Amino acid sequence: MKRKILTWSALTLLSFFVASSEIPPAPSRSFQDIFGIKYENALKIIQENTMLIRQNLEVDSIHCKLLMAIIFPELIRHNPFRDKLEQESLDLLYVEYGAEDGLDFSIGLFQMRPSFVERLESYIQNKEKSLTKENRIFEPLYTYPKVEAKKERKERVHRLKDLAWQVKYLRCFYHILQDKFPHVMQLSMNQRVMFLATAYNRGFHCSKEEIKRWEKIENFPTGKSFLNQNRKQYIYGEVALDCFLRQNKLDLLP
Repeated sequence: MKRKILTWSALTLLSFFVASSEIPPAPSRSFQDIFGIKYENALKIIQENTMLIRQNLEVDSIHCKLLMAIIFPELIRHNPFRDKLEQESLDLLYVEYGAEDGLDFSIGLFQMRPSFVERLESYIQNKEKSLTKENRIFEPLYTYPKVEAKKERKERVHRLKDLAWQVKYLRCFYHILQDKFPHVMQLSMNQRVMFLATAYNRGFHCSKEEIKRWEKIENFPTGKSFLNQNRKQYIYGEVALDCFLRQNKLDLLP
């Protein structure tokens, strides 16, 4: 009996260490202290738009919190003045020339680029083309009036300026990630937040290996460039995970 107890204890301890090694721990640093009022304002944005978010995501509470965590770092670094300038730049340059020439600014609260939406549209349209019309749940996202490309780009920018549309694009992003990376649904919630947030930040068109590599790279909030090489950077996914855990504590998006 004593040997069985010892064996069971050893297996339990081993299982604990294996599980612990697979699940990313909660961030040790306090991002609320680091980002201060910007962090608080980001939480307020979620609270103030709860109804719109829930209506357009069409998922349960836990997945709603997960998806809000993914874009939470973007809420922290959102700058209304810069956003206005970049929206106007898209109106003038992206509409005229497209994203190929680098005219591809991130706009809106979720900081989405036209090229990001173009990839969403292309991927989901290709997936749904074999489905019957009533099963094409994302068809409104890739459907435009039959107009020239320039007017289609203008409509895309118009949609990007609308928070409800950005929430719909986020829902589509989650659907695509589940299709492209089926392993996501087998991950713990902490791991899922890290992977999805990194894919959102780096690009869902990247490979699984590339996304996993970027899970360890400190590039938030500004990335390391000549102008801000001395500014402390953090891991995008860790900031997202911090938000996910805090939402549960505060019971946001009930």
